[in-house]
Amino acid sequence: MDYMEYLSSNSEVIQCKVENALEKYRAEPVGDGYIDIITDFQFVEGFILELTSIGIAINRVTWWCHCYNEKKGCPHGMGGPQSQYNEGWYSELGNDIDVIEISQSSYELLEQEVSLDRVKAINETILNGLIKYSKSERFRDCDTPALWLHVPDEWKRLNTMK
Repeated sequence: MDYMEYLSSNSEVIQCKVENALEKYRAEPVGDGYIDIITDFQFVEGFILELTSIGIAINRVTWWCHCYNEKKGCPHGMGGPQSQYNEGWYSELGNDIDVIEISQSSYELLEQEVSLDRVKAINETILNGLIKYSKSERFRDCDTPALWLHVPDEWKRLNTMK
């Protein structure tokens, strides 16, 4: 069974676990799916570790400006949603910031066979990229990562379907 078949065959159980992790780590999906899940740096490592334990790979990171103090020069970016958990809102950053992506070959290996070790390797690469960027000169205090989960396209958030 490949990765997407595994997720599809257990979708309700896995999605419930993902939804619980979203709440636990105060992660804020922008839309009704599982892309652009804005996650504060203080929670991102725990969130990634929990996604790994569930068997969910991350396939991309984008960046958002957490706009909560206009005196800091915010907002950067193109606008976005109000934060559910924090003061202020988020503004999506464009191409002025590096995105972290994993090679297509890593996902091709994952598609051949469900492997928690492969999911862990992918997610560790993402986490290491986040940590590296957070220590770079380009990093700003307002920069906030948004995770894109490698899940079936048809998956929609359970709590938006009720």
